[in-house]
Amino acid sequence: MVEAAEGVNVAVEGVESATDDAAILVFWPAMGVPARFYHPFAEALAKEGIVALVPDIRGQGASSPVVDRRAKFGYHVVASIDFPAVLTAVRERYPSRRVYVGGHSLGGQLAVTFASRHSPMVDGIVLVAASNPYFRVQPVVTAAKVLFATHLIMVVANTYGFWPGNRLGFMGRQSRVMMRDWAHLARTGQLNFVGSDHAVEDELKKTDIPVLSISVAGDNLAPAKAVDRLVAPFPSEQVTRLHHRPLTKVDHIRWVKDSVGIAQSVAKWMRAFNRSG
Repeated sequence: MVEAAEGVNVAVEGVESATDDAAILVFWPAMGVPARFYHPFAEALAKEGIVALVPDIRGQGASSPVVDRRAKFGYHVVASIDFPAVLTAVRERYPSRRVYVGGHSLGGQLAVTFASRHSPMVDGIVLVAASNPYFRVQPVVTAAKVLFATHLIMVVANTYGFWPGNRLGFMGRQSRVMMRDWAHLARTGQLNFVGSDHAVEDELKKTDIPVLSISVAGDNLAPAKAVDRLVAPFPSEQVTRLHHRPLTKVDHIRWVKDSVGIAQSVAKWMRAFNRSG
Protein backbone atom coordinates (compact mmCIF):
# COMPACT_ATOMS: atom_id res chain seq x y z
CA MET A 1 0.00 0.00 0.00
CA VAL A 2 1.48 3.34 -1.07
CA GLU A 3 0.30 6.62 0.43
CA ALA A 4 0.01 8.96 -2.55
CA ALA A 5 -1.73 11.89 -0.82
CA GLU A 6 -3.79 12.57 2.28
CA GLY A 7 -6.59 10.01 2.30
CA VAL A 8 -5.31 8.34 -0.87
CA ASN A 9 -3.70 4.92 -0.60
CA VAL A 10 -2.78 3.00 -3.73
CA ALA A 11 -2.80 -0.77 -3.37
CA VAL A 12 -0.15 -2.60 -5.40
CA GLU A 13 -0.19 -6.33 -6.15
CA GLY A 14 2.65 -8.18 -7.74
CA VAL A 15 4.47 -11.39 -8.62
CA GLU A 16 8.17 -11.60 -7.85
CA SER A 17 10.67 -13.18 -10.20
CA ALA A 18 13.38 -15.68 -9.26
CA THR A 19 15.87 -13.56 -11.19
CA ASP A 20 17.93 -11.44 -8.77
CA ASP A 21 18.34 -8.48 -11.12
CA ALA A 22 14.90 -8.74 -12.74
CA ALA A 23 13.51 -5.62 -14.36
CA ILE A 24 10.39 -4.11 -12.80
CA LEU A 25 7.23 -3.34 -14.75
CA VAL A 26 4.63 -1.20 -12.98
CA PHE A 27 1.54 -1.96 -15.06
CA TRP A 28 -1.66 0.05 -14.52
CA PRO A 29 -5.10 -1.43 -15.23
CA ALA A 30 -7.93 -0.52 -17.54
CA MET A 31 -10.84 1.54 -16.27
CA GLY A 32 -12.95 -0.43 -13.80
CA VAL A 33 -10.64 -3.47 -13.86
CA PRO A 34 -9.07 -4.49 -10.52
CA ALA A 35 -5.36 -5.22 -10.22
CA ARG A 36 -5.99 -8.84 -9.27
CA PHE A 37 -7.44 -9.50 -12.74
CA TYR A 38 -3.92 -9.13 -14.19
CA HIS A 39 -2.46 -11.96 -12.12
CA PRO A 40 -2.11 -14.31 -15.16
CA PHE A 41 -0.14 -11.62 -17.01
CA ALA A 42 1.99 -10.92 -13.93
CA GLU A 43 2.75 -14.64 -13.58
CA ALA A 44 3.70 -14.89 -17.26
CA LEU A 45 6.04 -11.91 -16.89
CA ALA A 46 7.61 -13.40 -13.75
CA LYS A 47 8.45 -16.56 -15.71
CA GLU A 48 10.24 -14.31 -18.21
CA GLY A 49 12.33 -12.73 -15.46
CA ILE A 50 10.27 -9.56 -14.95
CA VAL A 51 8.80 -8.42 -11.63
CA ALA A 52 5.25 -7.35 -12.43
CA LEU A 53 3.60 -4.86 -10.08
CA VAL A 54 -0.03 -3.87 -10.72
CA PRO A 55 -1.52 -0.94 -8.76
CA ASP A 56 -5.24 -0.40 -8.35
CA ILE A 57 -6.05 3.00 -9.82
CA ARG A 58 -7.31 5.52 -7.24
CA GLY A 59 -10.88 4.60 -6.29
CA GLN A 60 -10.68 1.15 -7.91
CA GLY A 61 -10.11 -2.24 -6.30
CA ALA A 62 -8.36 -1.94 -2.94
CA SER A 63 -7.20 1.66 -3.48
CA SER A 64 -8.87 4.52 -1.65
CA PRO A 65 -10.89 6.67 -1.44
CA VAL A 66 -14.27 5.26 -2.43
CA VAL A 67 -15.61 7.33 -5.32
CA ASP A 68 -18.60 9.52 -4.53
CA ARG A 69 -19.83 13.03 -5.36
CA ARG A 70 -16.82 14.53 -3.57
CA ALA A 71 -14.31 12.83 -5.88
CA LYS A 72 -12.73 15.36 -8.22
CA PHE A 73 -9.71 13.52 -9.58
CA GLY A 74 -9.06 12.74 -13.21
CA TYR A 75 -6.17 11.86 -15.52
CA HIS A 76 -3.99 14.78 -14.41
CA VAL A 77 -4.24 14.06 -10.69
CA VAL A 78 -3.62 10.33 -11.00
CA ALA A 79 -0.72 10.75 -13.45
CA SER A 80 0.96 13.61 -11.56
CA ILE A 81 0.43 12.42 -7.96
CA ASP A 82 -0.30 8.68 -7.75
CA PHE A 83 2.11 7.52 -10.45
CA PRO A 84 5.17 9.32 -8.99
CA ALA A 85 4.30 8.12 -5.48
CA VAL A 86 4.14 4.48 -6.57
CA LEU A 87 7.27 4.71 -8.70
CA THR A 88 9.20 6.39 -5.89
CA ALA A 89 8.23 3.51 -3.59
CA VAL A 90 9.27 0.99 -6.24
CA ARG A 91 12.65 2.68 -6.73
CA GLU A 92 13.22 2.58 -2.97
CA ARG A 93 12.41 -1.13 -2.82
CA TYR A 94 14.41 -2.04 -5.94
CA PRO A 95 17.19 0.59 -6.03
CA SER A 96 19.41 -1.07 -8.61
CA ARG A 97 16.80 -2.39 -11.04
CA ARG A 98 15.51 -1.09 -14.34
CA VAL A 99 11.97 0.19 -13.80
CA TYR A 100 9.38 0.44 -16.54
CA VAL A 101 5.90 1.90 -16.40
CA GLY A 102 2.96 0.91 -18.56
CA GLY A 103 -0.64 -0.06 -18.70
CA HIS A 104 -3.69 -1.40 -20.41
CA SER A 105 -6.32 0.93 -21.93
CA LEU A 106 -6.84 3.76 -19.37
CA GLY A 107 -3.69 2.61 -17.58
CA GLY A 108 -1.71 3.14 -20.77
CA GLN A 109 -3.23 6.57 -21.37
CA LEU A 110 -2.26 7.54 -17.82
CA ALA A 111 1.25 6.14 -18.29
CA VAL A 112 1.75 8.27 -21.40
CA THR A 113 0.43 11.34 -19.56
CA PHE A 114 2.79 10.61 -16.65
CA ALA A 115 5.77 10.21 -19.00
CA SER A 116 5.22 13.66 -20.46
CA ARG A 117 6.29 15.14 -17.11
CA HIS A 118 8.29 12.44 -15.36
CA SER A 119 10.09 10.35 -17.99
CA PRO A 120 13.41 10.44 -16.03
CA MET A 121 11.73 8.31 -13.32
CA VAL A 122 11.48 5.28 -15.63
CA ASP A 123 13.61 3.35 -18.11
CA GLY A 124 10.85 2.76 -20.62
CA ILE A 125 7.12 2.40 -21.29
CA VAL A 126 5.15 -0.78 -22.03
CA LEU A 127 1.63 -0.44 -23.43
CA VAL A 128 -0.75 -3.31 -24.14
CA ALA A 129 -4.14 -2.72 -25.80
CA ALA A 130 -3.74 0.96 -24.93
CA SER A 131 -5.11 3.43 -27.44
CA ASN A 132 -6.27 6.96 -28.00
CA PRO A 133 -10.06 6.38 -28.28
CA TYR A 134 -10.53 9.35 -30.65
CA PHE A 135 -13.67 8.53 -32.60
CA ARG A 136 -12.17 9.54 -35.97
CA VAL A 137 -9.61 6.70 -35.90
CA GLN A 138 -12.26 4.08 -35.14
CA PRO A 139 -14.31 2.07 -37.64
CA VAL A 140 -17.60 3.81 -38.50
CA VAL A 141 -19.83 1.69 -36.26
CA THR A 142 -17.41 1.88 -33.34
CA ALA A 143 -17.04 5.64 -33.82
CA ALA A 144 -20.80 6.09 -33.52
CA LYS A 145 -20.82 4.01 -30.34
CA VAL A 146 -17.94 6.02 -28.87
CA LEU A 147 -19.69 9.33 -29.50
CA PHE A 148 -22.94 8.01 -28.04
CA ALA A 149 -21.04 6.71 -25.00
CA THR A 150 -19.42 10.09 -24.35
CA HIS A 151 -22.80 11.82 -24.23
CA LEU A 152 -24.45 9.09 -22.14
CA ILE A 153 -21.57 8.99 -19.66
CA MET A 154 -21.56 12.73 -19.08
CA VAL A 155 -25.33 12.93 -18.63
CA VAL A 156 -25.30 10.10 -16.09
CA ALA A 157 -22.14 11.32 -14.31
CA ASN A 158 -23.48 14.86 -14.00
CA THR A 159 -26.78 13.52 -12.68
CA TYR A 160 -25.26 11.24 -10.04
CA GLY A 161 -22.15 13.30 -9.34
CA PHE A 162 -20.01 10.31 -10.38
CA TRP A 163 -20.18 7.44 -12.89
CA PRO A 164 -21.96 4.42 -11.30
CA GLY A 165 -20.34 1.93 -13.63
CA ASN A 166 -20.31 -0.77 -10.98
CA ARG A 167 -24.11 -0.85 -11.26
CA LEU A 168 -24.22 -0.42 -15.03
CA GLY A 169 -21.53 -3.00 -15.75
CA PHE A 170 -19.36 -0.59 -17.73
CA MET A 171 -16.05 1.06 -16.71
CA GLY A 172 -16.56 0.65 -12.96
CA ARG A 173 -17.35 3.36 -10.44
CA GLN A 174 -15.46 6.49 -11.51
CA SER A 175 -15.18 10.14 -10.62
CA ARG A 176 -17.03 12.60 -12.80
CA VAL A 177 -13.73 14.30 -13.71
CA MET A 178 -12.16 11.02 -14.82
CA MET A 179 -15.10 10.38 -17.12
CA ARG A 180 -15.04 13.96 -18.42
CA ASP A 181 -11.37 13.49 -19.30
CA TRP A 182 -12.07 10.20 -21.08
CA ALA A 183 -14.96 11.75 -23.01
CA HIS A 184 -12.78 14.71 -23.99
CA LEU A 185 -10.08 12.36 -25.29
CA ALA A 186 -12.62 10.32 -27.24
CA ARG A 187 -14.18 13.40 -28.84
CA THR A 188 -11.04 15.40 -29.62
CA GLY A 189 -8.11 12.99 -29.52
CA GLN A 190 -6.20 15.58 -27.48
CA LEU A 191 -4.18 14.64 -24.39
CA ASN A 192 -5.08 17.67 -22.28
CA PHE A 193 -7.07 17.20 -19.11
CA VAL A 194 -8.99 18.93 -16.34
CA GLY A 195 -6.75 20.82 -13.90
CA SER A 196 -3.65 20.90 -16.10
CA ASP A 197 -2.22 23.46 -18.49
CA HIS A 198 0.54 21.00 -19.39
CA ALA A 199 1.03 20.38 -23.13
CA VAL A 200 1.30 16.59 -22.95
CA GLU A 201 1.90 15.94 -26.65
CA ASP A 202 4.52 18.68 -26.97
CA GLU A 203 6.45 17.24 -24.04
CA LEU A 204 6.25 13.68 -25.37
CA LYS A 205 8.02 14.84 -28.53
CA LYS A 206 11.05 15.61 -26.34
CA THR A 207 11.23 12.29 -24.48
CA ASP A 208 14.15 9.95 -25.07
CA ILE A 209 12.93 6.75 -23.41
CA PRO A 210 11.95 3.64 -25.39
CA VAL A 211 8.30 2.73 -25.84
CA LEU A 212 6.80 -0.69 -26.59
CA SER A 213 3.20 -0.59 -27.80
CA ILE A 214 1.34 -3.85 -28.44
CA SER A 215 -2.05 -4.10 -30.11
CA VAL A 216 -4.02 -7.33 -29.89
CA ALA A 217 -5.89 -9.10 -32.68
CA GLY A 218 -9.57 -9.33 -31.79
CA ASP A 219 -9.55 -6.16 -29.69
CA ASN A 220 -12.25 -4.02 -31.29
CA LEU A 221 -11.98 -1.27 -28.65
CA ALA A 222 -8.30 -0.61 -29.31
CA PRO A 223 -7.77 -1.15 -33.07
CA ALA A 224 -4.32 -0.66 -34.54
CA LYS A 225 -4.97 2.91 -35.78
CA ALA A 226 -6.12 4.01 -32.32
CA VAL A 227 -3.11 2.34 -30.71
CA ASP A 228 -0.84 4.12 -33.19
CA ARG A 229 -2.40 7.48 -32.34
CA LEU A 230 -1.60 7.14 -28.62
CA VAL A 231 2.13 6.74 -29.29
CA ALA A 232 2.28 9.10 -32.29
CA PRO A 233 3.61 12.08 -30.24
CA PHE A 234 6.74 10.14 -29.20
CA PRO A 235 9.81 10.36 -31.46
CA SER A 236 9.27 7.55 -33.97
CA GLU A 237 12.72 6.07 -33.39
CA GLN A 238 11.82 5.49 -29.74
CA VAL A 239 8.69 3.42 -30.48
CA THR A 240 8.47 -0.31 -31.11
CA ARG A 241 5.03 -1.37 -32.39
CA LEU A 242 3.95 -5.00 -32.26
CA HIS A 243 0.66 -6.67 -33.15
CA HIS A 244 -0.04 -9.80 -31.12
CA ARG A 245 -2.18 -12.64 -32.43
CA PRO A 246 -3.29 -14.84 -29.49
CA LEU A 247 -3.86 -18.57 -29.85
CA THR A 248 -7.40 -18.19 -28.50
CA LYS A 249 -10.22 -15.76 -29.21
CA VAL A 250 -9.84 -12.66 -27.05
CA ASP A 251 -11.12 -9.10 -26.79
CA HIS A 252 -10.11 -5.82 -25.14
CA ILE A 253 -10.17 -7.39 -21.68
CA ARG A 254 -9.77 -11.14 -22.13
CA TRP A 255 -6.31 -10.94 -23.70
CA VAL A 256 -5.08 -11.06 -20.10
CA LYS A 257 -6.15 -14.71 -19.88
CA ASP A 258 -3.96 -15.59 -22.87
CA SER A 259 -1.01 -13.29 -22.29
CA VAL A 260 2.00 -15.64 -22.33
CA GLY A 261 2.94 -14.55 -25.85
CA ILE A 262 2.66 -10.88 -24.88
CA ALA A 263 4.87 -11.44 -21.83
CA GLN A 264 7.46 -13.10 -24.06
CA SER A 265 7.41 -10.12 -26.43
CA VAL A 266 7.84 -7.70 -23.53
CA ALA A 267 10.80 -9.69 -22.18
CA LYS A 268 12.44 -9.93 -25.60
CA TRP A 269 12.11 -6.14 -26.07
CA MET A 270 13.56 -5.45 -22.62
CA ARG A 271 16.50 -7.77 -23.24
CA ALA A 272 17.27 -6.06 -26.54
CA PHE A 273 17.14 -2.68 -24.84
CA ASN A 274 19.47 -3.86 -22.07
CA ARG A 275 22.05 -5.02 -24.65
CA SER A 276 21.87 -1.76 -26.58
CA GLY A 277 21.82 0.35 -23.40
